[in-house]
Amino acid sequence: MKMRFNRNIMFYALCTLAMVIMIWFGLNTNLDFGINQNEGVTYPRGRVVEVISDNTTVDETGLRRGRQDLRVMLLTGENRGKIVEAQNILFIDAAVHARVGQTLVLFFEQQEDQL
Repeated sequence: MKMRFNRNIMFYALCTLAMVIMIWFGLNTNLDFGINQNEGVTYPRGRVVEVISDNTTVDETGLRRGRQDLRVMLLTGENRGKIVEAQNILFIDAAVHARVGQTLVLFFEQQEDQL
């Protein structure tokens, strides 16, 4: 009985030590890695004003895949009211087929030559 009790104490002590180490490493980890990678990226809302081209097809699973070229009026952000050209790439995780008048959330990245 005493041997079993000692094993349980040893098991709980090792688990507690492991948790303390994981928490310590978690608190001391640099979490700024995503900030520098997304510099110049914003997520404004925009309304589709024109579908320039639609090169999408429906695959065998019924999902639409391919690419659309769009003209979008930005509704929010510092470029509000500006009309920009955008690409809508449809794949398994993001298959929103855009239509004129539809409001979308955009991944907007300022290009260096536009600064």
